[in-house]
Amino acid sequence: MSRRAFWVIGGMICFGLFKGLAAEEPPLPQPIGELNDYAGILGQESRQQLQRSIDELKTQGVKVFLLITLLDPFSDPAQLAERIWQAWKLAPERTILIVFVREADQWALWWKLTPDLASQLDYSSTGEYRSSLERLLKERRVGQAVVHSIESLRGWFAPPKASEELPPRAGPSAGSPLFWYLLAGAGGVGMIAGLIWFALVWLCPECGGRLSRRSAWAFGPGRWARSRRRERVYYCARCGYLRIRRGER
Repeated sequence: MSRRAFWVIGGMICFGLFKGLAAEEPPLPQPIGELNDYAGILGQESRQQLQRSIDELKTQGVKVFLLITLLDPFSDPAQLAERIWQAWKLAPERTILIVFVREADQWALWWKLTPDLASQLDYSSTGEYRSSLERLLKERRVGQAVVHSIESLRGWFAPPKASEELPPRAGPSAGSPLFWYLLAGAGGVGMIAGLIWFALVWLCPECGGRLSRRSAWAFGPGRWARSRRRERVYYCARCGYLRIRRGER
């Protein structure tokens, strides 16, 4: 074999090895459940709290997967989340992946969710959600940010509570005792009011006898006066009490 052929064959072998290494997928963390804390920042209490929230979301039909890692072979959280989604073979419906990754000296966040869940959210709620998490990460409160990332989802996808309408309050029926009590009370009030009116109008305040009444028309002053005054005279035949009520027409 000539020297030239040797270098050609060796170059082809090296090129093939280099191409194979370049095409090889960088190592990615493997799923160990819904909570994948490869950075070890969650305590026992936080893990239990997060697991309860994830289980509650699961009962609502929403699957949540969380990854916390110190390694990003792409130096791009969005690409890392996309590769994780494909590598973990996550479901194409009602699934959320939240990735917390350390980039240089700062933590970064990226989340990916299926289109059916994305259609249920509005821009303002997701923008506020992301800004609050980024603020916590900037303050290096990573554990609190992780807990908040799951807790906030519970209110978004909670099923609407059926409004409990109170039945219309029915009035007392004609056969109920309450109806007769109300009717008797109204009759008693009317009777008392009638007695008071009769005493004020027809009973003499001096002797208590019954007053009599007579009416007359009295013309106003002047020959051509057009006004007339109607006088009602109440008088007591027993004691001579007199009361005059005048009205002008």
